[in-house]
Amino acid sequence: MITVTTPQPINYPPLTPATTAGSPSSGNTTPAVAPAAPAVPPVPDGRINTYA
Repeated sequence: MITVTTPQPINYPPLTPATTAGSPSSGNTTPAVAPAAPAVPPVPDGRINTYA
């Protein structure tokens, strides 16, 4: 009686995406944004590509 389509969507949100995206006050978004901010500008700038 247990289908894979029913439990899949219900377990997906609470698995990890819901905790990280729905828990911005927990402080998980702060550390993730810090390393992503400095890595974003250099990539599109093409500076790292030129050095390599």
